[in-house]
Amino acid sequence: DAFVLAGRIDRRLNRWADCIRHYNRAIQLDPREFRNYYEQNITYYILRRYGEADEIADRAIAAFPEAADTFLLAKSETALAQGDTARARKAMETSSTPSAYLLYRLSMCERNYAEAKRACALIAQDKELNTVYSPSFFEAEVARLEGDWQKGRAAYLQARQFNESLLREDRDIPEI
Repeated sequence: DAFVLAGRIDRRLNRWADCIRHYNRAIQLDPREFRNYYEQNITYYILRRYGEADEIADRAIAAFPEAADTFLLAKSETALAQGDTARARKAMETSSTPSAYLLYRLSMCERNYAEAKRACALIAQDKELNTVYSPSFFEAEVARLEGDWQKGRAAYLQARQFNESLLREDRDIPEI
């Protein structure tokens, strides 16, 4: 735990070499903890060292089949970051855990707006995700890219109201 904590601190302070060293040490000391691999994967992803991120994900999938979905989605994110939508889709569809937001982003990159709309509906059903992000914002983006400016504008206004209500709920913001 000490090396994981040190790795998180170093990552936060942009001390990347130390961060990677600490996560490597955490994996050496506790190779049965999948979170150590996950933290290392995130670090490589942030640094755009995608090959190493995929390598860590592959090692984790082999070592932790019960946590494979987490790393398959990470591999999908890595592939999408590289612009490889085919590889991203394959990794995402291999995972048994759906990610509505990843599906939305992937569909938008593929310009598959019908699927992006279905992903918007899934986002709207996701209680954890839609308490922070307005589903109407995602719908507005789809409408805008389809050329439906009126529908997009209405959805943007709805998203704006949602975000304003979130800001009003936060009592720590003095400007409101």
